[in-house]
Formats: sequence, structure tokens, C-alpha cells
Amino acid sequence: MLVDKLSCDLLLLLAESEGARFGGLMGVIRNPKTLKRKLDALSSLGLVEKRNKLYAATEKGRDVAGRMKDILSALGDSGRNDRFDRVPSVYAPLLKRYCDILRKHYGERLAGVLLFGSVARGDWGKDSDIDLLVAVDGWAKPPWERSRELQKLRGELRGSEEYRKLLLKGYVPVIQHYPLDSSEAGVVHRIYLDACVEAIVLYERGDFLSAILSRVRERLRQLGARRVLVPGRGHVWVLSDAIPRGGLVV
Repeated sequence: MLVDKLSCDLLLLLAESEGARFGGLMGVIRNPKTLKRKLDALSSLGLVEKRNKLYAATEKGRDVAGRMKDILSALGDSGRNDRFDRVPSVYAPLLKRYCDILRKHYGERLAGVLLFGSVARGDWGKDSDIDLLVAVDGWAKPPWERSRELQKLRGELRGSEEYRKLLLKGYVPVIQHYPLDSSEAGVVHRIYLDACVEAIVLYERGDFLSAILSRVRERLRQLGARRVLVPGRGHVWVLSDAIPRGGLVV
């Protein structure tokens, strides 16, 4: 039976796209042997198939994924698996603490926190930056003032036990913020292209970030976009149409 979180995450991702290569799915499951085993299990259930080197959800798989989303929506956040299950274990305590600090400071204004970049992908090192998108309601301040505000909260994090433990392990946990007003988050930003495959939602009010990333995936599908691995450069997106200069509203 399909009951484990990783298989659910794989199916939901494939159901919202036209397909993905094996390497592109390692943002969900970083261990290639585990990923292969999960894909084989989904295939044996008739939920996933391989088409021209791309893994894609079958019609049955899309139907099951739709029902899963309805169940998760009905259950609300209390019925969801811990969002931090996908975060590298060494960083999870620190990021949990930081999300608590952000929620305490912004309260209901905090719309979402998204982890992206190398830590989300799983190819981080001890000196890698921790890239976070932070979306807040009514954040009319210029970007540099938002960053200055977040630097103060980052200072609070540096005084935490979680931060000290990472330092003792030889890590340099530097957080790089991508601060957005929640209204700005509805416009496609460059980071969303890879984020819709690799990023991890650490916190969201309702389905704020999940809905945005889902719309981005759908728009990329409509554009006929393909995510290709280029040796030495990582993944790049090949689009059949150009994204408008001012961004694409989703």
C-alpha cells in the first residue's frame, strides 16, 4: 500500500508535472537507491510510468494524487507529516528554531518560509549558505530594510543552542534571506523555477506557498518546459516560450 510520506511526495510532484528525470526527483529523495525503490513500488501499483527517460504519473496516479490532496486539505496542517522530514537532519533543529522566531515576531503576518538552494537540494557543504524565502503580509519596506529587520532576528538565532551546536560540528550556518511581501510572492521569481522541484516549504499559512509552486509547475508545463542536467552547470530549464521581462503572474 502507498502509505509512506516519501512515496506520497513523489506521486504528488509527478501528478502536478508532465514528468521528471531521475536526477530531478532527487530533490524529494536524495538517496538514489531509495528513490529507485520508491519509483519501482509506485510503478508496480500502476501509479507511475516511465516515458522517454521521464517518470510521469499515470491517469490512475493523478486520480490517487487528487484524492490525497483532498484528504490533506480536509485534515489541515495537523494531518500533515512534519515538513522538516525532508530537511537535512543536521540543519533541521536550527531551521525549526528560526521558524519559531519568525512566527513569534510576525505573527499572522507571516505567510510562508521556503528553503531553497543547496541545502534543499542536498548538495550542501559545511560552509554552504542557507537560502530562505520569507513572505510577510504588508511588508511595504524597501528590500534592504526588510533584510535589516531579518538580520536582527538572525542575531537572536545566533544566541540559540541549535546554532552553537552547529558551530561545534564545524558548520558555518549563514542564512541568506530572500524577503518578499506576500503580494510580490504571486509573481514568478527566478528562484521558483528550481524551487518548484527542489525547495522545501518550512512554514506556510494555509497553502500559501504550495499553491504558488503548484501554479508555477502548471505554467511550466503549459510552456513545454523541460529541466535538463548540464554537466558542470547543474540543471537548466529549456522553455518553448520566453518568460516576460517583468515576470509572469501566476
